[in-house]
Amino acid sequence: MIAYNKTSLDRRQLQTIIDQLSANKLLSPEEVKNIKAAYPSDLYSPSIFVRIGYGILTLIANGAAFGIVLLMSGGSGIRSICFFMALLSIGALEFFIREKKHYRSGVDDVLFHLAVIYLIAGFTFDFSNDSNMLITGCLIAIGCYIVGTIRYLNRLAAALIPVAAWCFIFSLFRSGIPIPVYFIAAAAMAALLLFFNMLEKQNRWPYHRDCLHWATFASAIACYASLHYHCYQTLRYIGYYGSPEPGATNLWTIFLWCWTIVVPFVFLGYGIRKASISWIWLGMVAVLSLGYFYHHYLSILSPEVGAILVGLIITCLAGYIILYLQQKKSKRFEYEPGINSDDLLIPASLVGMIRIHTPAADGSTSFGGGSFGGGGAGGDF
Repeated sequence: MIAYNKTSLDRRQLQTIIDQLSANKLLSPEEVKNIKAAYPSDLYSPSIFVRIGYGILTLIANGAAFGIVLLMSGGSGIRSICFFMALLSIGALEFFIREKKHYRSGVDDVLFHLAVIYLIAGFTFDFSNDSNMLITGCLIAIGCYIVGTIRYLNRLAAALIPVAAWCFIFSLFRSGIPIPVYFIAAAAMAALLLFFNMLEKQNRWPYHRDCLHWATFASAIACYASLHYHCYQTLRYIGYYGSPEPGATNLWTIFLWCWTIVVPFVFLGYGIRKASISWIWLGMVAVLSLGYFYHHYLSILSPEVGAILVGLIITCLAGYIILYLQQKKSKRFEYEPGINSDDLLIPASLVGMIRIHTPAADGSTSFGGGSFGGGGAGGDF
C-alpha cells in the first residue's frame, strides 16, 4: 500500500537515529560512518533549499505541460485536460518514487498536490452553484489527502485532512451558519484530534508517524478555529450593523471570548507539562495570533505598543516557565548522557537494525574444513 520500499524507509529511519546519537556524543564519527556504510539508504532526500528548488522546477515543468496540452486541444475540453494532467502527475509521481527513489525531495510533494488540484478542478469546473462546488471540492480533497497520507506519506496532506473536513462542515451551511454548527465543527475536530493522537500512541503505523503528528496538530488548530471563527463573525457583525448578532446572548459572547483567550494558553501549558517542543511552538503561535486578532478587529492599541506588550508578555511567561522548571529541578528539557535520550534512542536504533535486512556476509569470515570433522571447525559453527 505504501509507495516506498519499506526496507529503504527503515534504513533512512535508522540513519536519522544514528545522527541523533552522534549529535548527543554517543557515537564517534567513525562509528557513524561504519553504520551508515553497512546500512545505506537509497532514498533521495535533499536539503530544504534543494527541495524548494526542485519544487519550483516541477511547477514550471507541469505548467508547461498543461499549456502544451491546452494549445493542442484548442482550448476546449478543460475537464478532460484536468483529468489527463491529474493522471500524468500521478504517473510521474510513481515514476520518481519507484525509479528515482525520491522521498520528500520537493518533486514528489508538488506532483501529488498538483494532481489533487487538477482532480478538484476537473470535478467542479462546470458547477454554477458556488456552494455545491465547495462541498464537492472538499469531499474530493478529503479523499485525496487520505490516499496521499497512507500511500505517499505526505505530511502536508495529513495536515490538510482536518482542514478540508472543517471547510466541508461549514460549506454545508453556505447561506447562513447556525450557532450549533460551530459546536459541531469543534466537536468533529476534537474527535479527529483524539483519533490521530490514539493512532500515534498505538504505534501501529510506524511509517506514518510524522503524518499522524502533523494531522494531530492540524486537528487541534481546527478545533480552536471552529469557535474562534464565530467570535470573529460576531465582532464583524457588530462592526457592520452596530448591534449584537441575532441569537448571540451575553453568555454566549462571554464563552466565545473565554475560548479565544484560554485555548492558546492551554496548548502552551500542555506542551510544558508533556515536555513537547511541538506543542509549545503551537501554543506560542496561537498566543501571537491572539494578539494579532485583538489588534486587527478591535484596534485598541497602536501596532508599536501592541508589539511591545506582546513581547513583554512572552518574555515574562518564558522567564516564569524557566524559573519554575529550575525550582522543580525538572530534567524534562535537559539532556545528560545516560539519563534521558539514551533510554529512547539506543533501543530504537537496535529495533531499527532488527527490522532491516542485514547485508550478506562475505567469505572472509568463514573457516576451512567441514562441520565438526575433517580439517577443522566448519564455517557454520
